[in-house]
Amino acid sequence: MGEGWDFYFCAIDDQPASIALDLGYVQRGADASRPTLLCVRVRLRQPRPDGLSDGDEAPDLNGLEDRVTAALAARCDAVAVGRLTCAGRREFFFYGRSDAELAAALDAAAAEGPYAPQFRAEVDPDWRFFFDVLAPGDREWQWILDRRVVDQLRAHGDDLDAPRPVDHFVDLPDAAARDAFEAAVAEDGFAISRAHEGFGLRLQRPDAVRLDLIHPVTWALGELARRLGGAYDGWGAPLAERDD
Repeated sequence: MGEGWDFYFCAIDDQPASIALDLGYVQRGADASRPTLLCVRVRLRQPRPDGLSDGDEAPDLNGLEDRVTAALAARCDAVAVGRLTCAGRREFFFYGRSDAELAAALDAAAAEGPYAPQFRAEVDPDWRFFFDVLAPGDREWQWILDRRVVDQLRAHGDDLDAPRPVDHFVDLPDAAARDAFEAAVAEDGFAISRAHEGFGLRLQRPDAVRLDLIHPVTWALGELARRLGGAYDGWGAPLAERDD
């Protein structure tokens, strides 16, 4: 994966799903020279009970993805944009110049592995599938940002369950919005300080930073800020080292 790739979890038809995608295209937009959506699907050989992929199958899936990506790049001038895992299947998504050699490319890629890929193609010049289905919404994007911070703390030996002062930052458009935000969180245990310039706020409260605990906090603060015309500007916390 390139540096622009990341992932998030969601639900599709009430089934747990994992989506990985190249976030660079969210910023750059559709590539008009590649108007054809190419979809490659395989059934997982040993899915987890929730329908997501098991780690033991990762080498085979990664090998297939590498071969399909190389074959479609060579034959269809296609770029990989994302993959979806849900309900015991994995789908790989590409955009290419055409689907003229799609079947031949997949035959060559599948010959080396245990999967029998199915495929489909459709004309999608605006990349609607990528932006409407794969690209994260506001909540998924906040989850990605939260997970990145948590991953950094974990990598440095953090005890994620240990409460420590967590700082949150929000920007509001004017004094009235700032006052309304302060009033709304007044009973939530935050120590609040105002920015020296503008209408920003810094909120601090002792909290654990395990992802399932910190994400609901950041999302609630962000929703409140957006309702008032402002924005949530992230969080940070000092390292809490594990005793071991």
